[in-house]
Order: sequence, then structure tokens, then C-alpha cells
Amino acid sequence: MLRRATGDRRIIVIDWETAAVGPPTFDLVSLISGKWTEEQRRAMRAAYFEQYQAETGQLMEWETFCRDLAAIVLYQSLEWLAWWGRYRALSRGFATFRNELERVLEEHFATG
Repeated sequence: MLRRATGDRRIIVIDWETAAVGPPTFDLVSLISGKWTEEQRRAMRAAYFEQYQAETGQLMEWETFCRDLAAIVLYQSLEWLAWWGRYRALSRGFATFRNELERVLEEHFATG
């Protein structure tokens, strides 16, 4: 992407790596994965939840929203693990995605 000349920074990179047509919460999942604290993740989920309802006028149930979001977190974690295993040697990055998968399984799919 080009912008008006401002010194030596005319070209700006836009990372479209995970851009796709799909559930709107896919972007939220991308934002909340990684080294955030649970409190930070909860704040981002709540902000999205409230803003979505305000913008669309559609009421949602918090539990349903969290369950739907968990399914997308699970999907994304598995997708990244599969990609990482195909195209990269096992490394620190693989551990990051594995840890994200463990977190979502414990948080949303643990029984008992």
C-alpha cells in the first residue's frame, strides 16, 4: 500500500495472512490468542460482545457467544498447528500454538 510521501516511509505493509470470509469473531480470536492474561482476554471478549450488539442491534446471550467463540479458537489452534507442522520445523512457534490449544481445551471443553 502506498501513502503520501512522508520522509522515507512511502510503502506500508498490510498483513492479510489470516484474512478470510467467515465468522466475524475469527478476527477476535486472532487478536486474543497469544500471551494475553485471562483478564485481558475477558476484557477484549466483553468489549467485542457489547460493541457488536450496539452496532447491529442484535441481542446475544453471553454463554452462547463464548461457546461459539471457543469453537473458533479450537479451529484456529488446530489450523495453525497443522500449518506449522507442514511448513516449519518444530520450534518455539509450534509450542505457542500447542499452548493455545491446551488453554482453549481446558477453558471451554474440560469436563468434570
